[in-house]
Amino acid sequence: GAEMRGLTSLLLLLAVHSGIGAICLPSPTLRAVPALPMVRQHARKTVCKLEMKAKVKPGPAESLAVTPASGVAPWLTASLPVLTLCCTIAAVCSLDRVVMSVTILPMGEQYGYTDSTRGLIASAFSFGYFLGLGPAGLASSASSPKVVLGAGLVLWSIAQAATPAAADIGLTPLLAARALMGLGEAAAIPSLQVIAANFVPASSRSKFWGVLTASLSMGTIAAYSITPPMVANLGWPAAFEIFGAAGLAVALLWAGLGAGSPADLPGYPSGTGPRATASRGGARVDAAGKQGLEGRGGPGDVPG
Repeated sequence: GAEMRGLTSLLLLLAVHSGIGAICLPSPTLRAVPALPMVRQHARKTVCKLEMKAKVKPGPAESLAVTPASGVAPWLTASLPVLTLCCTIAAVCSLDRVVMSVTILPMGEQYGYTDSTRGLIASAFSFGYFLGLGPAGLASSASSPKVVLGAGLVLWSIAQAATPAAADIGLTPLLAARALMGLGEAAAIPSLQVIAANFVPASSRSKFWGVLTASLSMGTIAAYSITPPMVANLGWPAAFEIFGAAGLAVALLWAGLGAGSPADLPGYPSGTGPRATASRGGARVDAAGKQGLEGRGGPGDVPG
């Protein structure tokens, strides 16, 4: 009767909303439902809305992230020199930071440093690092991360090379040199994060950051392996001077080959990159002239 048809209509409507559709109901029952055209029209509208929200056309960054038949993603081929230099700079950063922990013993013997003085020398670096992190993060986001990273590398390399001369002058110049070194190294991590967000798609960013973190550890291993024989054979001042000069050499390479964004590279496809795609996020217009919202996050977000 009428109650049965009404109940059947209600079940059909629930089935359409749950994605089951007409599969659960036989064709005679469907023909017995008087409101079936309205239900079908409502179902079509619902499906169209869901498809409009779910189907997002891939942008340039997503197309670059696709691995071609060669097995190498296009974004990696174009940005590999920059990312390799970033890992090298990370290793140098970690190496230079550790040198003082090895050389402080012969320095203390030569200048008669007490344990308190040694702790003060170590804390001077941390103080400069603390002061530089905030400004470095702001500068990396507001300006060119390539410039921020290069300037930091030059600053901490000069401070590293100048450490023996500063120690000869006195404790205050030595503390100032260590603080300047910390200030320079504070630029490394914030700028490297921005560069990673600019070049590496979100799907591969954690892999790259793992490689970059491994490079930091390699710098620490190299410092503890190379510095002791260097100090034994050449003296502790040579460790600071050699590593400082190596940092300046890497800075020259970065100035010539480095980049802060894909737009800085002539070989990178024009108008592409994770940041470029994210900046173009917003409303997309489909073929029917209706707007569907596209996510604004995604590849352009900086990892924390």
